[in-house]
Amino acid sequence: MTHTSNKAFGWRMLLMIPVAVMAVLSIVATGHDDSDNGELPDPPEIPATILPSYNYEIGSQVGDLTLNASVSGIGSIDVAFGDTLRGSINLDVSGAGEVTLLNYVTDAGSTLAVTLESIALPEIDGTYTINVTEALSSTIFDPPTSGAFEVVSSLGPSVSVSITGTGVSVTIPGNPVPFEYTWDEFMDLVDSEDPIQPELRAAALATGILEFVYEFFLNAADVLDELEVIVATSPVVEECDMFMGSPPEGALAQGEAVVTYLGTGDLFPGDSFEWNFTDCWFEDFDELRNGFFQLSNYIEEVDADNNLTRIGFAPSGGTNGGISFFGYRIEETVELTLGVYQIDPLNVVVVNGGFSVLFTAP
Repeated sequence: MTHTSNKAFGWRMLLMIPVAVMAVLSIVATGHDDSDNGELPDPPEIPATILPSYNYEIGSQVGDLTLNASVSGIGSIDVAFGDTLRGSINLDVSGAGEVTLLNYVTDAGSTLAVTLESIALPEIDGTYTINVTEALSSTIFDPPTSGAFEVVSSLGPSVSVSITGTGVSVTIPGNPVPFEYTWDEFMDLVDSEDPIQPELRAAALATGILEFVYEFFLNAADVLDELEVIVATSPVVEECDMFMGSPPEGALAQGEAVVTYLGTGDLFPGDSFEWNFTDCWFEDFDELRNGFFQLSNYIEEVDADNNLTRIGFAPSGGTNGGISFFGYRIEETVELTLGVYQIDPLNVVVVNGGFSVLFTAP
């Protein structure tokens, strides 16, 4: 998994949640053989053609279920998708059907609502609406390269954030000169111990939530080529990194991640997948993960020319669907002495709730 920074700063552990949003583009039906009546079986279906670009929507599930993250040292963050985040994605599709994300755009007019309840940071406690005012563009594994958005909050006037060649330029009404930061400097304002204007700190938090959304796409890279295999070989078990010395109290020396196809037989619309983590340690990022999330109510449509035109996990026909977290816990590990680890209690994130994801042909 790749991030824009090598270090997890408390609330920024939100950015490390491995959500399989882009993974849905690799789940193409491999053919359904329903014949078992003595007749000759139908010839195998040809896998649908994945197009080089798709439009996407990240929105709410049935009942406007929100995405919630409880972040130690910060508070409780609720993310609601309102009118949804919309955009487009460009892909590279190899002859073997492998999908690589090239770049993506969040369209102007996209919105996101964030509510923070914080005892630790009461000065930014409140509700924010993020309005994308100029399309946000990014290449894979990088912060946005262009675009702009505004953060409307209960704290006061709207704050404007523009992406520059070196980071961001932040304009606060009443300040004659914009604030200039690199991307990481701006992100670090959220839990900085330096005196920071509340509007500036709040804008940094909101920007981090947008970065969190970008990570929905990037973190799926690890599973893009595995989902077709999961249907045939479920459950798929992968060992996580091993603590070579003493693991944190109560944790296994080596945990595992298990991906399970919850359907039967071939993949059909309405089917679901589950990712379950047990003491799964990611050494490169000093994270220990537990809990699970599901991708439910699979959607797929193919046109008369065998092009994949609609795919995702989202509500349909009154059935709920999307990506749902169930007590998904991410803890930062600290090496006290050589080979002796513990959990940093100020860097723990627990995620519940979810959102829907749908890709459609342009």
